[in-house]
Amino acid sequence: MLDITVQAPEDAGIAAISSIKAELVAAMDKAGKGSSIVLDISRTKRADSSLAQLIISFKAEAAAKGLTGAIKGDDEDRSMRSMLCCDGGGESCAVVRRIGTKTPEAKK
Repeated sequence: MLDITVQAPEDAGIAAISSIKAELVAAMDKAGKGSSIVLDISRTKRADSSLAQLIISFKAEAAAKGLTGAIKGDDEDRSMRSMLCCDGGGESCAVVRRIGTKTPEAKK
């Protein structure tokens, strides 16, 4: 098993997405089933919805290849909701519907 971390840049807006995606694809191609690929957004200071879209597709593609796709940095659930303006959380949030994230209310 192999664990690979891809570091997102400080500015992870639309201009940076193609290079982040290329690094994630290369990491997934290199990793074997059961490995983990981590996208580290801890140094990211600016992001937009293109990063959120990349995260959603990355996690789905990793799962389809038998890999674990993970996000390191700020709280993943809160960060993606913030990028997509999902302030209410519930089922109206596209992030919750797309990746099956449970809302804090549902975890109780």
